[in-house]
Order: sequence, then C-alpha cells, then structure tokens
Amino acid sequence: MMTKYKHTNTWKSNMSVKLSGKNNPMYGKTGERSPRFGRHQSEHQKDVASKTHKNKVVSKETREKMRVAKSGIIQSDKTKLKRRLALKGQKRTAQTKEKQSIRAFARGTPWSWINAARKANTGRKLSDEHKRKMRIWKANVADKFKDTKIELALQQELTKRNIQFKKHVPLIGQPDIFVEPNICIFADGDMYHAHPDKYKADDIVPKINMFAKDKWEYDKNITNILLEQNYKVLRFWERDINKSAGSACDSIENTMREKNE
Repeated sequence: MMTKYKHTNTWKSNMSVKLSGKNNPMYGKTGERSPRFGRHQSEHQKDVASKTHKNKVVSKETREKMRVAKSGIIQSDKTKLKRRLALKGQKRTAQTKEKQSIRAFARGTPWSWINAARKANTGRKLSDEHKRKMRIWKANVADKFKDTKIELALQQELTKRNIQFKKHVPLIGQPDIFVEPNICIFADGDMYHAHPDKYKADDIVPKINMFAKDKWEYDKNITNILLEQNYKVLRFWERDINKSAGSACDSIENTMREKNE
C-alpha cells in the first residue's frame, strides 16, 4: 500500500499533462466502455476521499479544467437516475437556485425537458407569494444578463436611427431586443446557437453541452410560440451582424414599416 506516500507537485503536474485530453484512458468512455466499469470503492476508500475533499476550495482555474474535461460526455439514463435519487430531498439555498436558474436559461434547456416540466405542473396552483416572487424576478430579469458584443452592435445602430427598444424583456425565449409593439429580435451567437455551417446535427455544442439538433429545435419552438402570440420574430447570426449591423437594422426597420402599413 502507498497510503503514506505523497506525490510532489512536479509529479502531479507532469501526470496531469500526460493524461490530459485524449491521452486519458477515460476520455469519451462511459458505462461499460469505461475501464472502471463494475469497480466499487470500499467504505474506507469513500471515507478517505470524503475527508480529503471536505471544505476544500476549488479554484476557478480548476473548475474550468473540470468543465472542459466533462464537456461532451453523455450520461447514461442509469447515471442520471442515480444523480436524481442522490439529490432528492436536498434543500438548495436561494443563491444556488438563482444561479442554476440563470445558467439553465442562458444555455437553453432541451425542449423535451420544458414539455415534461409543463406536463408535471399542469393544474398546479401557485400561491400568491410564489406569484409575487415571479413578478419580481421577471421585472429584474434584464439585470441578470450581460449584453454580448453583437447585441451591443445592434443597440448602437438602433440608437443612431432613433429607434427605441427594450432589452431582455420577460417573454419566452428572452428576446435580446424588443421593439414596440411586438417585434422580438434575437442575436444568435454562431457557437451557442450552433450555426449550421459550423455544426452537424449530432455535434455537441461546447459550453451548453447540447446536441446541435436539440438547440435548433429549441430555437425553432421559441420562434413558433412567439409567432402564435402575434409577435414578429427576427433572428440574426453573429457572423452577419459582425459583417454589417446596419443590414440587420434595415430588416428591423422594414418590419416596422410593414406593421404600420
């Protein structure tokens, strides 16, 4: 046994580099393909690991490395069930709930999950206190998102043309820009929204950890719902805005004229 042996920081650093990315035997392997499949830790090993990591503060750099390492890994249904059962009954702090809500909203939740949540909540009556909290959240939701470069480019161009607009209005899909009375404008980043020229249907989009086809479906359903509610929907790709924000604003002005006519 090597319980008393301590590795030097140099050794740890070298091993980290050596086993990073595709050189790691665990890279891209889940379930039965994993070399650790079927192995179980003893209670002693679990106890040692728990004490080792207890109260340990993980740096932002380490968190980013962990996020990159896990990017693209698809969990099996069995693993997802285990995670749900492990978290069942645990109480989250208000701060944790807010962070998770913002993160899920920003990255785009798969449409199948949204439909499942709607079905589960059908017929459920909300308390007056819950409704009050939701109104407060919607009123302040714009402050929870930072404007991206392409959003700022559109805003500056609209301001030059004396077109009044609102940002991140509390509608489904959270339109980046809203022009009265009913024009919803989305500035879609090429990566976050999986531009078809860059991604295939089964490619996993980095950072949001979704298949490109699921992201396309999510955006399409958002558009359809807004159209059903008599909103005009305009979507512009990042590359097109960077090429000419003026052309995008020309389309916005044309839509405004059509409405007036």
